[in-house]
Amino acid sequence: MSDDHTTTSTPGWTPSLSGAQPEAGPLRPCVVLAALDSPIPDALHHALQAADLAPRIEHDPRLAMAEACLLRRETRERAALGLEDALTPPLILLSPPEGAAGEMVDTLQRIVPDIPVLMLVGEALGELDAGGPEPTADLVPDEIESLLGRPADQAHQGQA
Repeated sequence: MSDDHTTTSTPGWTPSLSGAQPEAGPLRPCVVLAALDSPIPDALHHALQAADLAPRIEHDPRLAMAEACLLRRETRERAALGLEDALTPPLILLSPPEGAAGEMVDTLQRIVPDIPVLMLVGEALGELDAGGPEPTADLVPDEIESLLGRPADQAHQGQA
């Protein structure tokens, strides 16, 4: 037996979902909101690799929003310490923002408009048209409760 702990690479295999090689440098994180029952398209893999992004896949809009906000905070903390630049990680949608995903995008654009929301357009990532209301820092209690997945009237009863 040898005590040699070197690793060998398998031809054609890359250690990250985006396909980037580790020797190319660190990848920036991003959040991808994908349907649970749909495979991640090859075009997204290529677009992420081109943008040096490492995806964190989420299937629920609320979890995707939470992860995007956590990555934003982590990036700001690391930038304050001089460890990296302050480029906010993007949230990437694989389907048009409708229903719960649309509400998430509207809320993100109002509360944390500096989180870029991108979509896969053909073979490339493109920024989602903002077109929503003006950003505001004010959170209405009902909005907070909806983000937590609770009806607002139940939240008010629990506080009494």
